[in-house]
Amino acid sequence: MDDFTKVVPGHGYIWLTIWFSLNIGLTIMNKSFFAFWDFGYPVTLSSVHMLFTCVFSYVLINRVGIQRKQLNTDQNMKLVLFSLLFTMNIVVGNIGIRFVSVSLVQVIRSLIPGITMLLSFLILAKTYEKKYLYSVVLVCIGVCIASFSEANIHSGGLFMVFLVCLLSSSKTVVTQKFMQGKMKFHPFDLINRLSFFAFFQMFAISIALGETSSIVDEYFGAGKEESDPQTMLCLLAMNGIMAFSLNVSNFITTKKTSALTVTVAGNVKHATTIVFSILTFKNEVGMWNIIGIIITLVGAAWYSYIDYNVKYLPKEEEDPVEQV
Repeated sequence: MDDFTKVVPGHGYIWLTIWFSLNIGLTIMNKSFFAFWDFGYPVTLSSVHMLFTCVFSYVLINRVGIQRKQLNTDQNMKLVLFSLLFTMNIVVGNIGIRFVSVSLVQVIRSLIPGITMLLSFLILAKTYEKKYLYSVVLVCIGVCIASFSEANIHSGGLFMVFLVCLLSSSKTVVTQKFMQGKMKFHPFDLINRLSFFAFFQMFAISIALGETSSIVDEYFGAGKEESDPQTMLCLLAMNGIMAFSLNVSNFITTKKTSALTVTVAGNVKHATTIVFSILTFKNEVGMWNIIGIIITLVGAAWYSYIDYNVKYLPKEEEDPVEQV
């Protein structure tokens, strides 16, 4: 049963609420590990996400009878290479959020559609109407204003956030090839395989960076009297379950609601995450920060509006369009 959403109970708007809450909650919780709980191990946090995603997606695939792809050696090698990009996207994202405010991360990530456009043009030879470009330029202006007016900004963290935008866009383009190309993976089959490889890759990186040994010393060795390993394990488990649940709710929400609903909710989620992060982490926000955030959100909403009209609204007549 590849489309198991047909037997999943609950109205689409219930799943939309679940997706919305998990999206904001997971972002805030990830930052809380670094800001409040003194867990300075972003790669390990990423590997926990992958472990829970791999295990629970495997259970889901077998429970609902999703058909898995049979791959040859060449296809498996392509999947391993893709998993490296998948791994770096998640690891760099969590490293960035450790050093940069969640509000600024959300603003900068608004660049992802524009970068995806550029990569789709270069890799897939895909063309876009010029009105897309105008909205992306507005987003870039807002991001520049918000970034350069940020107080006490961490230059290394800022670089990581911009890098993850490039990685995330690359991942989106490559994912399209895996899900729409010759292999045509089911989303959960693909995420299960990627998370399997990604877990071991992240675990190896955490060992190489010394995170694993530091965690053992801090929570189970000399520093265990000053730490609370049971509480931290529970928090990590909760975080891992939320990460997997977000993937499931995202898939079900997309299937049970309309493209317009998901588009609007995505923009509202963007703004809500920024507000929640400012209130939760007490970020210093100046007038230029606010102006940059507003310009970025307007540009992102404009882009979403254009994208929805182009992709989903019926065309009354076949007029030639100016493309880039």
